[in-house]
Amino acid sequence: MCAKLPCPPTRPHRCRNDRVCLRPDQVCNKVDDCGDNSDEKECEVVSGRPRPCGKAEFTCSTQRCIPAQLQCDLFNDCGDGGSDEQDCKAFSHGDVCGKKSNPCGEDAICNQTNTSSMCHCKSGFRRNLKTGQCEEINECLGFDTCAHYCTNTKGSYKCTCDRNFKEVNGNCIVKGPEDRVLYIANDTEIRSFVYPFNQSHGHKFLTRIEDNARIIGMDALLHQQKFIWATQFNPGGLFYKEILDKSQSKTIVGNICSDFRRPRDVSADWITGNIYWTDHSRMHWFSYYTAHWTKLRYSINVGQLRGPNCTRLITDIAGEPYAITVNPARGMMYWTVIGDHSHIEESAMDGSMRRILLEKNLRRPTGLAIDYFNQRLYWADPELSEIGSVRLDGSDPLVAIRDRHGVSQPYRIDIFEDYIYGTGLKHEVFKVHKYGKQPVEFLHLGLEKTTNVMISHRYKQQDAVNPCLRMNCDFMCLLNPMGATCTCPEGKVLVNGSCSDVNISGKLFKTPA
Repeated sequence: MCAKLPCPPTRPHRCRNDRVCLRPDQVCNKVDDCGDNSDEKECEVVSGRPRPCGKAEFTCSTQRCIPAQLQCDLFNDCGDGGSDEQDCKAFSHGDVCGKKSNPCGEDAICNQTNTSSMCHCKSGFRRNLKTGQCEEINECLGFDTCAHYCTNTKGSYKCTCDRNFKEVNGNCIVKGPEDRVLYIANDTEIRSFVYPFNQSHGHKFLTRIEDNARIIGMDALLHQQKFIWATQFNPGGLFYKEILDKSQSKTIVGNICSDFRRPRDVSADWITGNIYWTDHSRMHWFSYYTAHWTKLRYSINVGQLRGPNCTRLITDIAGEPYAITVNPARGMMYWTVIGDHSHIEESAMDGSMRRILLEKNLRRPTGLAIDYFNQRLYWADPELSEIGSVRLDGSDPLVAIRDRHGVSQPYRIDIFEDYIYGTGLKHEVFKVHKYGKQPVEFLHLGLEKTTNVMISHRYKQQDAVNPCLRMNCDFMCLLNPMGATCTCPEGKVLVNGSCSDVNISGKLFKTPA
């Protein structure tokens, strides 16, 4: 391992990521110069001593630095009782707060004491140290402000729950008598538990499969009463079964797209009924010199539950595609890529509009779940022992759950109401508040070596109009944010609404009728 080189005298501050050295004036300047924000933490002390203030700054009694223009403006910008407001000639006489006009401004309050006058911003407003003004806080931008929906108002905000949920102590709890069902799986068995998810309430066996098959992903089409799972071995593939089928037979009810034998995760589009999955299928070559040689072919795929149609939708992936989840209401999908530069990608569900959503502070993201009401994506990273969250537009990435919350090495996760349900690499099943507001609860459900978890309720898959019902596609109809589009299998392209063959030269040949 290479030794760390010392920072030069002109740039003595080493960032926590060990990749950047900064000048003293770049530290605690409210700019993330390091790239990991370590230069903006512990800003009262730099290298064991207070940071010297610049020429355009005022030095507070605590040695904190503030812009010089904020001195003598009646606001306690130093946060030390007002050292920046001492010896101010303009306000040294009389009752400043008693004047007809508010010297603090419309969005601030003036407090008069026997010895001084002081301003502070009204509730719901925050002091902008650059402009010197009290600016309204948009509380709805906060990570944990509301469980579902947030409406910003002047100086305040309002939280509301979706129409199928009710507010209970700040949480959004589902209405109605229908049970929430928790599905858990190990290598060979899937069980279901009804709320409150414990052994005393009993469980049902959904299915048992061949030994060493390793169930690696689960989802459901609740409106069609279909449960879907992916196995990695013996045999590897995608399978489905009627949820209400109480048979414990090892017989596989249905096989989805049998040519795909190495899935890593699966997600169901409940609007169209299409199934999406990540896959590591092998490509085979035979030659005179080697009996046979194989190479993994990574892909994002889509297929029909019962129909013969399936295709590789995305293949040029720089790493191992692992977890996947779809958001049919927005026509978008998300997947993790594990490798030298692990990241999370998104695209429309027809494969268009592809981009990297998040690429920092990830090691091995193995689980994904969407909070459809709060419009955030959660991921699990067992190597970092973290569950993170990011807005669906890629902004505000943060760590929601850490080791200190009691969760260790989270592997797969799902989310419903205000709780994350998950499994860890130590095979435990846990439940934790999505904002980390409560201690983790471990669910002792009697299934050894649990690897997968899924929470089921009909309000988790919201009703929506299926735009594919208005289309007549040759092959498959896939959602996107604007509606839907027809797609073709590999080796064919869409021409005038029909799938046409493409030869090696790139010329199009009409598929025979």
